[in-house]
Amino acid sequence: MIKIILLLVLTISCSSPPVSLVYTGQRTEDNIYNGSGELTFPDGSSWNGEFVNGKAMNGEGTLYLYPGAFIEGSKNGDGEYFYPRGDKYEGKLVNGLLEGSGILIRYADEAIYEGSFKNGKKNGTGKITYSDNSYYDGNWVNDVANGIGIFNYADGHKYEGQWSNSHANGNGVFSSPEGYIYEGEFMDGFFHGYGILKYSNGNQYEGEWKSNYAHGDGTFTSNDGFEYKGNFNEGKYDYDGNMRYTRSADFIGNEGELYNNGIERGPIKLFDPPPIKK
Repeated sequence: MIKIILLLVLTISCSSPPVSLVYTGQRTEDNIYNGSGELTFPDGSSWNGEFVNGKAMNGEGTLYLYPGAFIEGSKNGDGEYFYPRGDKYEGKLVNGLLEGSGILIRYADEAIYEGSFKNGKKNGTGKITYSDNSYYDGNWVNDVANGIGIFNYADGHKYEGQWSNSHANGNGVFSSPEGYIYEGEFMDGFFHGYGILKYSNGNQYEGEWKSNYAHGDGTFTSNDGFEYKGNFNEGKYDYDGNMRYTRSADFIGNEGELYNNGIERGPIKLFDPPPIKK
């Protein structure tokens, strides 16, 4: 029975070239399989059984079929569609491709996308929610996050800004539950370019960044008035600039070890989705 079910789902899920299925049996006025019927596949094999509102009933469970309309062998209209691996789509199909507004549920990681599709891919605006309740809500181009969007992490971190190739790229704001906020440029998911990092204790770094660390010209100011203005190298002072102290006892330490201006974390990006097997 399992082999028959997999064969049926696999055959009706192919969209290119169009699948030629022949159904003989009872239908509703909307042309949905309903009642006793038989599906014949292009290889000559067939499946017999009872259909209820487009679902094949076989006594051992329910095999979901696409209950929308078929036009010249391709699926068209609104319906519910299961991929062979278990991914599920609810929405509109045009010539067998996802189109317009719909919901796509990925079986492998339980991610749920609700939004716009075009030519079978996520295009326009939409929200994808992962199993840990983190989510991205924003613009998509051909299944990739591109444009403006928000990513909320399950641990409370948040990025809002520009995206390219499913990574934070361009200008944006990244905030943490610990209270620090970075506002500035990003590249491939990292603080990179010009930006300002404000710490919860009132300290602040403003200047150039590279891969999440202060790198290049910048200014660090502490909450009690200490200031260093000059060059930074991977988050450390290079001591080639100007320093201003508020008290002589402040900030005594070895060269290059006074303060580490950087955030140790991976790139801001969307989780890589497993490809949908048709």
